[in-house]
Amino acid sequence: MNISLQAYIDENQKIIYRAPDYKERIDEFKAKNISHDIEVSFIDASSGAYFQHKYYRGYLLLAVADAMGERDTDYCHLFLKKKYLYRKMETETATLRDIPAKHRGHALIIMREEIIIGYVPSTADITYKEFNEYILKVENLLFVDLGGCLSADKILQLEAAEARARAFKIPKEKPVITPIMGDEVQTTAFDDCNKIDEEIKK
Repeated sequence: MNISLQAYIDENQKIIYRAPDYKERIDEFKAKNISHDIEVSFIDASSGAYFQHKYYRGYLLLAVADAMGERDTDYCHLFLKKKYLYRKMETETATLRDIPAKHRGHALIIMREEIIIGYVPSTADITYKEFNEYILKVENLLFVDLGGCLSADKILQLEAAEARARAFKIPKEKPVITPIMGDEVQTTAFDDCNKIDEEIKK
């Protein structure tokens, strides 16, 4: 059993938990893990990048894997990255040095007969804008191509919508334009999606 609690730090540097039942949840966790080692982490959850990863990993990726009938989310993540983040090398004599330094350490190198033909960057190394464009493409795959949805659970729908809104920095007074349920697809929400390079489709 693991728990995750949303909180903020007030002007007096005091941690204020958002869930009204946080004490009960902590007490339940302690009761079930007596004499166990635990890990406590504090994460800055105020940035758009944090919510990009939360929305993608916590909701979108799981929904795509489910719609594809794939149990291994790591495999699904790799499939999506290769489909939408693949970058073709510009020359036939490319070496590792031709891959940008910020991507070199974590990129998946694509080779054909010992020749580097391209690479797939890590989502941790792409820019905020690139990640949002990637999310839009994955949403398009889920809602339009696969006919899936993020979740049938109303609470998870709301959580996913909030995470997505904060990832895209959508003001709270504005509605989330991307549908949560697959049967309410608004294709105008995906206008920013670029056509997939034919090389990537192979």
